[in-house]
Amino acid sequence: MSIPHPQFDRYRLVLLCPRRRLVLLEESASRFSLPQLLVPRWTRAARNVTRLIRERWAIRATIVDFLGDHPGGGNVVIAAHVDERRERQADTRIGWHPLHALAEGDLNEEELFVIRRLLDVGATGRGPFSRMDWIEDLLGWACKALRLERSQLSDETVQLNAAADAALVHISERTGPGYWFKAAGRSHPNERQITETLTMRCPEYLPEIIAVHDEWNGWLMRDAGIPLLSSGSSISTHAVGVVRRLGELQAATASCVEELLFIGSHDHRLPALRAQIRELTPCLEEAMREPEAHIGTRIESARLRSIATLAVEATLRLEDTGVPDTLLHCDIGFENILLGADRCVFIDWAQASVGHPFITFENLCSQFAQDHKVRNLVPRIRKAYLEVWDARLLGERHRQALASVPLVTLATLLCCRREWLTGSQKRRSSSQSYARVLARQMDLAARGIEDTRAVSSVRRRLIA
Repeated sequence: MSIPHPQFDRYRLVLLCPRRRLVLLEESASRFSLPQLLVPRWTRAARNVTRLIRERWAIRATIVDFLGDHPGGGNVVIAAHVDERRERQADTRIGWHPLHALAEGDLNEEELFVIRRLLDVGATGRGPFSRMDWIEDLLGWACKALRLERSQLSDETVQLNAAADAALVHISERTGPGYWFKAAGRSHPNERQITETLTMRCPEYLPEIIAVHDEWNGWLMRDAGIPLLSSGSSISTHAVGVVRRLGELQAATASCVEELLFIGSHDHRLPALRAQIRELTPCLEEAMREPEAHIGTRIESARLRSIATLAVEATLRLEDTGVPDTLLHCDIGFENILLGADRCVFIDWAQASVGHPFITFENLCSQFAQDHKVRNLVPRIRKAYLEVWDARLLGERHRQALASVPLVTLATLLCCRREWLTGSQKRRSSSQSYARVLARQMDLAARGIEDTRAVSSVRRRLIA
């Protein structure tokens, strides 16, 4: 069995031609099998899959469903050919064939059942987007919401996320502005309500919502700019302004913490975080016992328990800052910060939580520090963010408490991925790998606290 590069995920592609009821298959050694695609890990699979389909076979396709891990290896992704008039296969090994031509064992019975349903009736019943014509229904609904004729919308759409019950799609007018449609699936059922609430409470910090679709649990947003990472200008140009905006947004939510919790935001306030750290530490120990753990530093169970104790102590010190609980963005990143003509806004609240605001800032600041052009600005960035809260936080006692933030931030990321470590995804290699990476980062952050304590201890002895 071929093993993909560890930095890539392998996908078995089921590309359907709906009108002819055929499947794109690859001929090799007198058998027909599914084409396979390698997608960089931790990137948007839907966008990469549709891009690779177009680059390899000049086929414009729409993702219909992801079926998850296949027992023989790789994920199964189903796509539909949406423009059969523009068809070209330069590779003679690739061609359209009936489903029964597929080699036995390439798909299991459950996967074959889903694909037959799509070919026979055009839908699987697994979710509103697991059907052949869902993209046209979306464009029709968007036209009504925008009061446009269908001809005014472009046929070209860009899928960033896709699943049977979830979607993230960019659509645009042929000669006008663009829009985003997002539908939150079963994994994040409260995201729409959280986004609507934040848009109502803090409209200047989120894209404008134009319409909502109750049946799909989705909403249509006005395009508010381009991601910070792809802005074309140096990130350093915007870094200070971005963190100030982040702090202002968080400060504006301090008065609605209970409302955010009521509508489904996760509770990562420091007392709750302490309990979760203890609960999830055995998951890190288990991940470190996996055979793959030899790649990188192995952290023993006793050390992991010591790190957990340090993290708990760090939350207690952080409480002394007196900063109120606010909104947290537990998936903050340059892709979720959009730069418009006169402001930046924040998107993707699937992991919205409530807790100490510095946790989100520290997560973002660590990403700024990885950019060599921004690294020397980090002290200025920190100062700009702290000024949003209170000048008193620049005092020595608070500086010592804030030194604990990196470890608390990593502990929060651990709790934000609770489902990866305890639920149905627990045994996936990517989940276990993520747990080990996080454990090693927590170890480094804990050593930073320990080193600071050691230096302080030496100073006290010298003074005495």
